[in-house]
Amino acid sequence: MEILTLYSHYIDLSWLPELVEQHFPGSLLTKTHGEDGQQHQAVVLPGQEAALMLQSRQRRQPGFELQRAEDGLTKNLLGMRNFVARLPAENPDLQSRLLAKIETLNLEFSVSSEAEFAPGIAAFVAGLADKLDAIIFSAPNSLYPQLQTQGFLNAQGQLLLDMEGRSEATELIVNIDSQYFEPAAVAPDQEARKQRSEATLRAREIPVLPTLPVVVGEAAAVIRPIDEVVNRALALCYIGLKSEDTDAATLNKVARQYNIFDKLSREEKAYADDPTPTQEQAIAANWRYESLHVLLWALGFVEELTFPDQTCDVATDVGQIAGRSEFEFRVQARLRPTSEILDVLDLLYRCSWACVNNRVKGVAPPKSLDGSVVYEWHYALNWLTNYQGQAWDEVRTDT
Repeated sequence: MEILTLYSHYIDLSWLPELVEQHFPGSLLTKTHGEDGQQHQAVVLPGQEAALMLQSRQRRQPGFELQRAEDGLTKNLLGMRNFVARLPAENPDLQSRLLAKIETLNLEFSVSSEAEFAPGIAAFVAGLADKLDAIIFSAPNSLYPQLQTQGFLNAQGQLLLDMEGRSEATELIVNIDSQYFEPAAVAPDQEARKQRSEATLRAREIPVLPTLPVVVGEAAAVIRPIDEVVNRALALCYIGLKSEDTDAATLNKVARQYNIFDKLSREEKAYADDPTPTQEQAIAANWRYESLHVLLWALGFVEELTFPDQTCDVATDVGQIAGRSEFEFRVQARLRPTSEILDVLDLLYRCSWACVNNRVKGVAPPKSLDGSVVYEWHYALNWLTNYQGQAWDEVRTDT
């Protein structure tokens, strides 16, 4: 038996009979209804003994966020989201986008056959995936023999993430149907912030998307407590030090002095405990100095957050912590006003879009932006402003 499953934000399948006839002329399509909103359809192909089985189900209340497990599909999608978040990933940014895509899914559509998939099924599945703007979950089969394990693919059949963390695709766009949005009133501070950010970017000849939404306003913003921000800054400093091959004795001293191991995230603990991390892990950890830079600014230890076009001065930033005890660092920290933090968040949100837009087009980031610095700053700011309540390891930089 061969099977694959498509997942989509869109639930309309009125075009399915036409697509079946287009790819399998003269076939017979039958339909039955099952429990929990399931639809079972069989495509009897001319000259084929085994029918192509199609099965679909949708969420009871479609939308663009997974919240309560109010039906079977939503429960499964919540489990999928948690499972994907725990997978290793050679491309963490793509994993984050896959998680964002999973959050929007409303439809599950499986395609199966008792025998090997019939000729023509590849084009049919490609048509399905294109119509649904779907992601595909599959094990290795006659359609995807290149897979080494089960994995998620994009609508073009490129690997997004498999069970061992491999990726082939470089980008994943998350689209949301406008019918699920209730127009919300935009506060004056939100619109003013957006206009200032766009003016800054245009002055630097950085692409701007005028329809990109505003970020959260001051009235609704929830900035993380100062003690939590202090703990996160100390953890990031330690992770950065480890990435530089700092000797074990020094790392142990820092860990004791600042009670580091109580502050690390799950992924950070795994990295800290690994005596031989990979080069890729070390590079990713080293880039966390940029996230630290943002938090030091938010805590008042960096006077000005300039522009994300060059890397920070690591020695100066580390010195802000190394020159103080944990107690001194904590009591001297002063969280900046919410309005200042949101100003920078809005700007980085639009910088992030500019980098992603260029990446989708296959060109380098705008010359006046450092794409990696933009990613780390946006990541830290989304965490700082409690974007979707996500823990450090699960933060997304949606655009």
